[in-house]
Amino acid sequence: MTELEAYPELLQTIPAMQEDFFRSQMTEEKRKDIIYACPKVTGLNYIPPLLNDTALNTVKKLDSMLYGIQLTLANMARKIDYFVHNRIRNNPGAKPETDDALELAEIMRILISDLESSIIQSRVDTLYKSMELPGKAPQLLESANKPSVDQEKLDALLFSKKTERKPRKMGYKKPFL
Repeated sequence: MTELEAYPELLQTIPAMQEDFFRSQMTEEKRKDIIYACPKVTGLNYIPPLLNDTALNTVKKLDSMLYGIQLTLANMARKIDYFVHNRIRNNPGAKPETDDALELAEIMRILISDLESSIIQSRVDTLYKSMELPGKAPQLLESANKPSVDQEKLDALLFSKKTERKPRKMGYKKPFL
């Protein structure tokens, strides 16, 4: 199945599906009601790391926007965590393998976590590029796709190629006739 057509029962169950997904913003009051209706899970960190204070102002502005997005995502995860807590409390022994709602919650938590990690990596990359720091920005996760050529060896080859210059032929130029 590649597409699911919206049918009346689906739209009645989740009326927000009829709104423009990218242009439907909640009021601040409603957002706070949803977030603070559920407690934080102790032992979990819902606050993203801060950027170094030595960054340029333009980088700090971009980082501030990304940080805000991360806080919103963390609050979404908080709501999911509380849902899972209630689900387990009401259905002892429930597991994602046997409970579709828990499976969905687990998948959503994983996707949010992945997005959070991507944002952190973007923040680090932006810091390195904007401050023109030497070397490559540290990677949170090593890529599963290893390059076929070692990057250091390739860089050394490219550098040696740039320094090697072919001697110019000193031939005579023919004048225009």
